[in-house]
Amino acid sequence: KAHIAPQHVKKLRQLVNAIHEFDGYTFKRMLNNYPVEKSSMFCDHFHVNYELLYFLRGRARFEIGARQYQLKPKTLLIIPPGTHHQGFVDPSEDYERIVINFSPRDISPLLLEPLRHCPTALDVAGSELEELFDEFNLQEEKYRNEILLQEMRKCTLARILLLLCFDDTKSCQEECRNEKLSAVMEYIDNHLTEINTIADIAGGMYISESTIRKMFLEYANIPVMSYVRNKRILLGRTLILNGVKPQKACEQCGFQNYSTFFRVYKKHCGESPSDTYQSVTNSAQKLLGM
Repeated sequence: KAHIAPQHVKKLRQLVNAIHEFDGYTFKRMLNNYPVEKSSMFCDHFHVNYELLYFLRGRARFEIGARQYQLKPKTLLIIPPGTHHQGFVDPSEDYERIVINFSPRDISPLLLEPLRHCPTALDVAGSELEELFDEFNLQEEKYRNEILLQEMRKCTLARILLLLCFDDTKSCQEECRNEKLSAVMEYIDNHLTEINTIADIAGGMYISESTIRKMFLEYANIPVMSYVRNKRILLGRTLILNGVKPQKACEQCGFQNYSTFFRVYKKHCGESPSDTYQSVTNSAQKLLGM
């Protein structure tokens, strides 16, 4: 069973009343039946929300950032916003998983920091987390009332996040790490607004431009400057969610003009920067009773 360290107990009491409703979360149980000749790769992509992927059956390998994971049944992947990832699936076997997506703004701030430090892959076999995902599976059959079903799923998701953040018995899954790619990604994160060309990265890392290009295409399956742009969009979204006006966020995350920022932001976030800002403003007004 899960064990919550004593130093977390006080924080957990606060969280009982602090967890927000997961109005924007999505839950999917997916099964792909692949003919043998069909492609087995899921293209590299990223989300502006968190993704929990609970692997049920099949044979799959995931590349997440600079790390690789060979999945086994009851592996849980915790993929943060803005993290590039792709899956390689054995097409001779069915690929079944549960996927839950939720926005960072839909959960308590008290959970965000510990969630950022969660391992990327966990082996949850025999744990309370396994029981909670089994519970998710059965809820659709158990609760025929749609409103009740959604509310029960919100409660289960809240319990999953609490265990991810504060259970000290989590079992991490082994990973393979590309150290050179990881170092370049870390450099980009630390100098995001200063990078305008690949030469800026090459000069700071003392690696040739051709090596960086090849490394990103081969291991991350994305052009390096597209990776930089996507990271900037995520930074811009984070700034707007924290109350920074869109024009100012555009400048602070390193875009040279607002029209490019607007176009790329809408493509990846599904809404305009001003729409995001307006929803933040509306939420703040509701909290203040305005």
